[in-house]
Amino acid sequence: DALATMQARLERIQASDNKDEKKQQYSSILAELVATEDKKNLSTFIQHIAQQNSIVSRPIVQEFVEKYGEKRKQGAGSGLLAVCEEAINVFSNASNQHAFQEYVNSLRYHVAKVYQKEVSQQETDDDDDKSPYQKAAIHLGKINLEREESGRSNQEKVKIWLDCARLYLVDELYREAETFVNKCSGLMNTKPMKETYKLRFWSCMASCQDYNQKFHQAATQYYRLAEKIHDEETSLDKLSKGIKCVVLAPAGPSRDRLLAKYYRDERVSQLQEYSFVEALYVGRFVTKKEIEAFQETLAEHQLKKTKEGWTLLEKASIEHNLIAAAKVYNNILLEDLGHVLGVTVQRAEEIAANMIAEGRLRGTIDQSKSLLNFTATDNSILTQWDTHIDIACNSVNSVVDKLTTLYPGWIAKQF
Repeated sequence: DALATMQARLERIQASDNKDEKKQQYSSILAELVATEDKKNLSTFIQHIAQQNSIVSRPIVQEFVEKYGEKRKQGAGSGLLAVCEEAINVFSNASNQHAFQEYVNSLRYHVAKVYQKEVSQQETDDDDDKSPYQKAAIHLGKINLEREESGRSNQEKVKIWLDCARLYLVDELYREAETFVNKCSGLMNTKPMKETYKLRFWSCMASCQDYNQKFHQAATQYYRLAEKIHDEETSLDKLSKGIKCVVLAPAGPSRDRLLAKYYRDERVSQLQEYSFVEALYVGRFVTKKEIEAFQETLAEHQLKKTKEGWTLLEKASIEHNLIAAAKVYNNILLEDLGHVLGVTVQRAEEIAANMIAEGRLRGTIDQSKSLLNFTATDNSILTQWDTHIDIACNSVNSVVDKLTTLYPGWIAKQF
């Protein structure tokens, strides 16, 4: 029996009093087992080594980690993956577990990389509810980087924590991802810190804020990314995600300023969301048909219902239409406002009252007359005039861009 033979070999080595000879013989067996990927005997070997004196066991465990790391880098790490996960459990629960902590961390890193790069390309066990990406994130997340003796720089810690966050985000596990984003936040301003890590951090943070319905903050981060990223396709993707967030953000002056920033970006005209953004920017009413079309572009977590029973987009659109009404009317009966917004009189009054209380709408409600009075700002007419000029200029620029694409020679002669 192969297992019995292995056990006997290990017991003979254990009986020796010569520590150097022990290490040499253990090392020879380890090299043989790793090279042949003998999983059963390697499992027996690991359990045996974990029970030995640290002076003997530590260099053997270090050698095991190094050999597995080499196999992983060669793209052959999946063969011994199960044995490595078993080894992590064995060494973590050994009586002298502190002696193995450094090697357990290294093993977790290698196992995570195998799940991330190799196993994710293969079929997974249908009975397992965790994806390879989630398993990779779990292993990386268990590496104890916050101990002073970990010996890792802030930049190395950020890299591993961001890898955890990004792996969780692949499976849309936003709460788990946010834990590691928060760990990074206090280290991002330390030096040195690679620019790529900063971009990854902002991207992960934006995704978490998006999920947590902090849409204004998420839209700000997405725009920041769109400005920093040089790849056009990726930059447009961030703009598209940012537009969805700015649309879903609570209507009001703060949202209007951010919306203007997006609308004035020439790249936005290339996106399918452009017409909806334009409607919001110029302050015209958005129709039910436009709302339904835009809603089809939203992610699943952006389709959640509010306590009023609306989708997030429906609520944002109703609030926008109320602000649009303020630009058209000096005052309006609550009954008429309900018709304009497509809600009941009571709900129209509640929306208006909340927006006034939050400083997102200027006006007063005369309950005795069931009348909403809008308060115009001194510069409202000038602001509207500036808006129309801005729209006209953007339209001219758009026409010139199209002519340049179609008739570059003619444009060159004109200018």
